[in-house]
Amino acid sequence: MPDIVIKLRRFLRLSRDEQCLFVQAFVLFPLTRAALKCGAFKAWKAFLERWTARICHVQSTPDELSAAKRLTAIIDTAERYTHLQWSCLERSLVLWCLLRNRSLAVTLHLGARKVDGQFEAHAWVEYFGIVLNDPGGTYEDFSRFGSSCPESRGESH
Repeated sequence: MPDIVIKLRRFLRLSRDEQCLFVQAFVLFPLTRAALKCGAFKAWKAFLERWTARICHVQSTPDELSAAKRLTAIIDTAERYTHLQWSCLERSLVLWCLLRNRSLAVTLHLGARKVDGQFEAHAWVEYFGIVLNDPGGTYEDFSRFGSSCPESRGESH
């Protein structure tokens, strides 16, 4: 059976909401790259904040954590289907936006470090302290310098 047919069958097995999430991620990845290439991080992030739901959660629930992990997996799949390499900032912005849009209280974190005199930056998304998109634990090697916390209603600190 051709690979495309197998992929289409997998896609059709997703719920309608999961299919919508997949398509949104597939579209948001290149839009996010274009915005960042133009040097419009702040404007793009502000646009995404306006587009997404406002979060008022004060605690995590097992069901929400499970949903966050499931949705993260679907967004990861959409990323792979683009057949392009995405930066951690691009991936994190898309994930943060789409999970916020589903009323999940996620936090976008930015971190930095200096290695052999070179500045390096990293971005990741957390759900109540649980990192969703950095399974290798790379974030642990970076000092946080910014975040968009759900408690602050999406404003950067």
